[in-house]
Amino acid sequence: MREYLKTTMIDTSHRDNKLSWNDVKSIVSFKTFYLVIILALIGTVFILLEIILNPYLADTSWKGVLAAFGITFLTSSTVSLLFEIYLRLDIVDFISERVIKSLPIEQNSNSGFIRFDRDRTALNFTSIWKESSDFLRIIGFSANDILSPSNTPLLLRKLTDNPSFFLKVLIINPWSIMASRRAEASAYKTPNEFIRRVWSIFLETLDTSKQLNAEGIHRSRYEVRIYDDIPTLSMIIDKNTAVVTPIISTSLGGASPYYVVNDTRTSDCAYREYVKHFEYIWSSAEDINGINIKELYDITLIRETVRTEEMPKNLDDWLTTKLGG
Repeated sequence: MREYLKTTMIDTSHRDNKLSWNDVKSIVSFKTFYLVIILALIGTVFILLEIILNPYLADTSWKGVLAAFGITFLTSSTVSLLFEIYLRLDIVDFISERVIKSLPIEQNSNSGFIRFDRDRTALNFTSIWKESSDFLRIIGFSANDILSPSNTPLLLRKLTDNPSFFLKVLIINPWSIMASRRAEASAYKTPNEFIRRVWSIFLETLDTSKQLNAEGIHRSRYEVRIYDDIPTLSMIIDKNTAVVTPIISTSLGGASPYYVVNDTRTSDCAYREYVKHFEYIWSSAEDINGINIKELYDITLIRETVRTEEMPKNLDDWLTTKLGG
């Protein structure tokens, strides 16, 4: 999972938490800046000439021509300057550097935090499949990017070429209260949009499981479970790296900001904590391999009904039950 990161560790040896003059110069220092200045000066000269020569040009066809040329040069130079700044200012990388610089040196090095990006679509999922070793752990509402049908051949090749490789996948239970709540997020046009996505990936993972079984891949190497735990994040975890995407109400999972942490093998390592989080949810999730979908729905229905019925009928009962009076 190294190629898709396309990043290097940021030097934090000489850091401060304020915007420095070097930061500013890194944005506006470029060769075309001088050309813009020349154009602006030419435009200014034309406008001044218009003002100076106005008494002589008042009754001629040249009246206003010099001013028009001057305004054109000034406008062009301003637009060029703004456009050049826009092209050269990589706001994501700039913000990422400032975020990392704001971390204490010890936390930054021990936690393994190496990258932040505002859009998960920047990830190269094909490279993730090709470069992953030993295993992949995936959790998401639907994980339809990394588990898209187009990636199925890569998964099959990985499992065939590497007999020790295995995959664990957690997707949200489409009938759970958690799924219903997520479907209400403003990122979706309608509640059904989210449910359709989850249901689609649910069926696709079942089909993939059948394909792998037909190819002789043991089911223990491709396990898919549905969960209904609190949906706080989605993750793609391999042997050394975790890509973590917090769940945001205003963004779809595939377009949400994400960050990357490495396994630093220290007590403060964020990677280890995310692996623990995954395994905790995994331990209580339902295995969908070989299970009857209707039976799984009935199980979910009973569980969710019990959950809603356990809610105390009034505030006094809730205070007594939950807070002990």
